[in-house]
Amino acid sequence: MHQKQKVRALLLPVCMIVGLLPWSALPARAESDAGTVCLVTNGASFAEIGGIVGGQGSSIYFGAYSQSSDGNDGFNNDPVKWRVLENANGRLFLLSDTVLDMAQYHTAPNVSVTWATSTTRSWLNGYGTASNGAGTDYSRDNFKDKAFAAPEDAAIAVTDGLDSYNSTYSDVPRGETVSDKVFLLSVDEAATTAYGFSGNPSAYSDASGRQAVNTDYTEAGGSIKATGIGIAGQAAPYWLRSSGYQGTSAAGVSYWGQLAANGYDTSNVCAVRPAVNLDLSKVLFASPAEGGKTASGALALVDSWDGSDWKLTIEDANRTFAVTETSAGVDAGKAVKLHYTGATVYNATTAPNEYVSAILADENGEALYYARLTQPTATGGELSVTIPNLLATGKYTLKLFSEQCNGDKKTDYASAFDDVVLTVRGTVDFGVTGNLSSGELVATVTLPVNAKALLIAASYDSAGRQVGVRVIKTENGKTTYETGLTRTSGYTYKLMVVNRATYAPLFAAWDGKT
Repeated sequence: MHQKQKVRALLLPVCMIVGLLPWSALPARAESDAGTVCLVTNGASFAEIGGIVGGQGSSIYFGAYSQSSDGNDGFNNDPVKWRVLENANGRLFLLSDTVLDMAQYHTAPNVSVTWATSTTRSWLNGYGTASNGAGTDYSRDNFKDKAFAAPEDAAIAVTDGLDSYNSTYSDVPRGETVSDKVFLLSVDEAATTAYGFSGNPSAYSDASGRQAVNTDYTEAGGSIKATGIGIAGQAAPYWLRSSGYQGTSAAGVSYWGQLAANGYDTSNVCAVRPAVNLDLSKVLFASPAEGGKTASGALALVDSWDGSDWKLTIEDANRTFAVTETSAGVDAGKAVKLHYTGATVYNATTAPNEYVSAILADENGEALYYARLTQPTATGGELSVTIPNLLATGKYTLKLFSEQCNGDKKTDYASAFDDVVLTVRGTVDFGVTGNLSSGELVATVTLPVNAKALLIAASYDSAGRQVGVRVIKTENGKTTYETGLTRTSGYTYKLMVVNRATYAPLFAAWDGKT
């Protein structure tokens, strides 16, 4: 039978098997399988990234700040964990997991103030004397410059439309509408269910999404050394940017996670829980916060991953890495030679984390393999990159870049990708067979990398009635699967491999009869 005829012939058995399956046995369609490398892609209107879930379903480590005690009356500059409130419109909306510092909303007492004129806004963003009603200069001592390295700062989007509006006290002046990189949540944002918060502002039972605990640093009073808010690991009250019931008060969140819409006096001391929006166009990819980027030397398979804590590799505009070649043809399992310039040179003392790295992606822009290929001893050189053997014939993109890998929970900095289009000639025949020589049907599957497939096994009695079925999620690199179907005399067995999301056949099936 010709191959096209064979594929068409498979459509009917697949429909028959899937149609007879109980729905409880079927995985969800369009399943989202995050990998240990999740690339940012160019969407129709915005940059997009999968795998990262809003509503506080995912967390990202980004930046560093004084948090844990160093045991010597000082504090460690620890990576900052942020909860993802939203992943949409080319941005990641982030809120710090814990409170990070202490502050008065406004340092001048007994004056009406809004977000635009508050000292907290100026301190968070490093503004000068003209930006706050107290006339204080924060350009040299501020949260943003302490928390974020230059490439991280460049990846933070400016958020527009910020003011002091409080929907509960809408008659209180909201002040000038301003734009900032670092800000506090509003009353309405802190009650938005899509962000993972309870819509009930006063309930104790479901307010945990708003609660945030102290660090050792905030227990000791933070940058202003104002103690008394609480101890490390226990919840702290923190400021919101909205006004309270009058101009000399600002809204907040209580110890118990309730919204204090009426507010606290602006000269009081409360904890600070910053929020930022990250610009996904400045992010190259995400990886697990711990152990996600360990492959060195040879390209290693990007495994599936169902964790929720991520770190980012972001673009460093000061890096000028480039590859001479733009395309190449290569057999799977063979090496392709490439030449590069502009790498940041490795030095064991001053630059120990510098690499030339690569990601191999498929035609859909999904990362299949990743590795730190080499630590360059010169800005330019030659690379020999071995293409993995288990690739189907087709077009792929080898994304090469210079990167600084800083370790678990720390942001990595990299050049923009320089892409080489690869035409790969596959050397492996993909298919499925079954073994009926034992008491159980055992399937042997050869799959392209990252096929995201289901193995469907079914048994039929002598009258052609389906009497057993199994749906098995395949795993990268695994070839042998026990189906759980017992070999019975006179029965017919079928195996097929289908797309995990659509159930479309991927290649030829296998039929066997006892």
